[in-house]
Amino acid sequence: MRKKVVVIICIVVGLCCLFLAFYDFFQKRLDNNVSVPRVIIVELSGIRNSESIDDAMRQYFPIFFNEIVPKGTLYTNVYDQNLLFHMAPAQAINTGKIHSFFSEEAVFPSITQYIRSKYKLPQEKVWLFGHWYENTMTVQTSLLGKNTFPSVFSVEDFEIPSFLHNILSNEEIAFFDSMFGIKEERISNWTFWDSVEGPKFNIFKKILNFYHPVFATYVIGAPDAAHYGTFGRYALALRDSDRIIYELRELLLSDEYYKGKTYLFITPDHGRNEYYMNHNQDGKMRNTWLYVYGPGVLAGKHVDRLIHHVDIFSTAAYIMGVDTHATDGEVLYDCFNTSVKDD
Repeated sequence: MRKKVVVIICIVVGLCCLFLAFYDFFQKRLDNNVSVPRVIIVELSGIRNSESIDDAMRQYFPIFFNEIVPKGTLYTNVYDQNLLFHMAPAQAINTGKIHSFFSEEAVFPSITQYIRSKYKLPQEKVWLFGHWYENTMTVQTSLLGKNTFPSVFSVEDFEIPSFLHNILSNEEIAFFDSMFGIKEERISNWTFWDSVEGPKFNIFKKILNFYHPVFATYVIGAPDAAHYGTFGRYALALRDSDRIIYELRELLLSDEYYKGKTYLFITPDHGRNEYYMNHNQDGKMRNTWLYVYGPGVLAGKHVDRLIHHVDIFSTAAYIMGVDTHATDGEVLYDCFNTSVKDD
């Protein structure tokens, strides 16, 4: 009798393992063959043109400007219409609406909500990662229902979605728990910009590898180390940002889920003042740039006409094939070849 029970248990366990193996196999096939485009938007926190697009020596972004930019389209004349603070341009990218205030009522759904709503995606497929305050950055409204909200990781709240614990190491969980404690106890009122960028990016790479989101924004906050008042630290943060962009692009080129199917947008939210440490409402800091890469995007093209952050929302919506509310932006058709535009 005991032997029969053991045999039955072994058969059940074997069947379960077989089922899981087949499920994993077919899930991966479905994952890789899904027709939904992929969009990754990288937002750089406060970078002056003098250390980026106008730097003829390419001291701070050598890989990006020498090796990556020639592969896509560079818009050289982006004007920040929003409040000159990181949250507002990010809100403009998320919602397609100009944001003139630090905190604005969440009236318009974010691009992430439209994507989840159209494609019926689980939350882990759509991310806003590395933004500041969750409530002001995600612009989550109930217009499309809470089941369309994106996954969020905020560096002012340091709260990690519970399901993310499945792929994190104990050390990573402990690190971000400690950061959360520091913020909760008001030991510091500021994010540790460059100090957390490495662990933060490692987690983002895990998310890309494990959950394969179809849409994600990633904020590189390291350049905000300029606020510490040491130019050398700011310069090192820019070089770290260059490395992050390179590693991210390499991941997108090597992973079959993303390779040849992904559009990459990279833009600073705004510049900094002449002393580099801060940013205010000075119009000189409103000029920045945008890089676009992906299937059908023209390589080596420079576009000098005036565009805005809200145009990223419109272009991402165009790529993802989603209908949205009326926006303040326009689709950047001139970065695509004719066949993509006609489609």
